[in-house]
Amino acid sequence: MGEEQVVADGLVISVSMESIGGDGERAWLNVMVNHDNRTDAELPLDAPELRCAQAGEPGRALSTDDAVEGSGGRSVEILFPLDADGTELRHCQSPAYVEIGTARWELGPDELSYVNAELARDPGRAYSWVATDGRYSSGYQVVFVPGLTTDEAVRILDPARGAPSEDDFDRVVVAEHEDGVVLFTYGYLPDLHVRALSRNGLAASYGNTVNGDDHVLVARDGKIVRSFDPFLAYDHLPSRALPEEMGLDLEEDTGPASWTLLERLTDMHVTQEWLESAHPAYLMKD
Repeated sequence: MGEEQVVADGLVISVSMESIGGDGERAWLNVMVNHDNRTDAELPLDAPELRCAQAGEPGRALSTDDAVEGSGGRSVEILFPLDADGTELRHCQSPAYVEIGTARWELGPDELSYVNAELARDPGRAYSWVATDGRYSSGYQVVFVPGLTTDEAVRILDPARGAPSEDDFDRVVVAEHEDGVVLFTYGYLPDLHVRALSRNGLAASYGNTVNGDDHVLVARDGKIVRSFDPFLAYDHLPSRALPEEMGLDLEEDTGPASWTLLERLTDMHVTQEWLESAHPAYLMKD
């Protein structure tokens, strides 16, 4: 994957794998298709297709450009092929490759291993979108606080004046939920704030970093009762595993399992559609 190939006179394409996506019903392969049109005219570009050895028909792209000019790239979602009986594949056999016209980009052993590990998981499991949407892959934090209102959360956070832009690293969304509030940021909320949010009850947080560090923090009545890395099973502070952690695949399915843990602890369910709808946001002080 990733190498450049000529698919037509003057048109050079490369395809690289990004991740597995899905909507709970169908799964797809997220790929980046880069193009370099070395002519002065628009050139047609066939939609990429995905082939697995055991499937007769290829998986089709959900959308694609019909023609390209200049240089650029875009992410494309390609559905996994169906098995011979019409059911969705739960395993993609080698040789497997992405195809555009006569050009092929083969999935190597490591790529196929990742793909098949993801396909083996239940696409309809709770919070599966956390594992399939690149916006939740790294560098964010979410906090569930039952029984709190937006106004109470804002008073505790004591943000800076002024409305932040979506590009502000210290921007925190404070979304009022029917059972409390949910805070979301692509920055970082210090443990001190999570403790303060729990001073009259419970606050449960999950975050990760671009360096691959995961952290679950649970505070009750202003005190930390659990602080650990769910992927490494490393305790940041001496604490016992909570009963709500039982049965969760925190190591292999860290994101969805951690969000599920927050829900179990707080009885608050969060959907992607609700989280990404319009909510007030605030800028944290330095």
